[in-house]
Amino acid sequence: MLNTKEKNKFINDGYLALSNIFDVKKIKILQKKLKKIIPNEKKIFYKDLITFKKKTRFKKITPGLNDNNILLDKSINLDFIEKNLKFQKILKIFFGEYYSIESKWLIKVLPRKIMPKWVSEEVKDIGMPQLNMYIKNEYRNISYLNGLDYHQDNGGKLRNATTVLIYLDSVLNKNSGPIRMLDKSHVLGATHYPHYCRVSSDKKKVYYSDLKGNHILTDEISILGKNGTSILFNGYTLHGSTINDNQKKTRLALRYVFSPKKHNKNSIFAKSNKKIYTNSFYLKNYRLDKAKNLYNKKCGRVINYVK
Repeated sequence: MLNTKEKNKFINDGYLALSNIFDVKKIKILQKKLKKIIPNEKKIFYKDLITFKKKTRFKKITPGLNDNNILLDKSINLDFIEKNLKFQKILKIFFGEYYSIESKWLIKVLPRKIMPKWVSEEVKDIGMPQLNMYIKNEYRNISYLNGLDYHQDNGGKLRNATTVLIYLDSVLNKNSGPIRMLDKSHVLGATHYPHYCRVSSDKKKVYYSDLKGNHILTDEISILGKNGTSILFNGYTLHGSTINDNQKKTRLALRYVFSPKKHNKNSIFAKSNKKIYTNSFYLKNYRLDKAKNLYNKKCGRVINYVK
């Protein structure tokens, strides 16, 4: 199901984009069903900063696998994805015979233009603004984002995992908020967030360091694609996204996290992790931008300065 070039792409570069796994018609049907049950943005946010500080919950702000998740709605059937034979064969190439879904949720990317002004002010210099903390508890069954600075999914979790992002809306240009990968960045393993990234003088490349004497010069790759495009990436690969905050267009995507149940040294997942030469796989205090109450400290975004 994957040719040698595709396998080596994931192993060496830390990510792989595929456009031919799922039935595009079924992706569009799913997209329409979700848009019917997704609440209007005007009612999901706390009305002001004072109310937010009084009522918000900083823990469990994202959807659970088996609770508080819009994907559990009776009208939503994901069998055409999760029981797709082609997809299952690809996952077995990635992990071996045994793997599991760690998490899955719907992502909705919101530009600041359609947020309340107080939220827009709060998030503008936050590197990883998880908007759900500004959203009323009853609407946290979706993961709301406003673009994210470069980060990795595995750094602060003791696990082996690969993330799969499936575009439900077509992402055909940079204004649409494509996911952006730092090529081969997984080789440094787990590093602290905010990650030490410096933009090159021509603003086309990124210098990335683990602050322990290891550093690489990497290309940033924006992954464009139509509905159903799937991006699989190593949990240590730095990635992020931006969105045009001057427009009102939102974007939907599905995010899955898969992990192997048993180690298989011949899987491309294991071979990709072998490229990590720092032996850094877990950092207890991965997030250095968190206050004691788990609120995000303002630390800016490097990703904004890469062309």
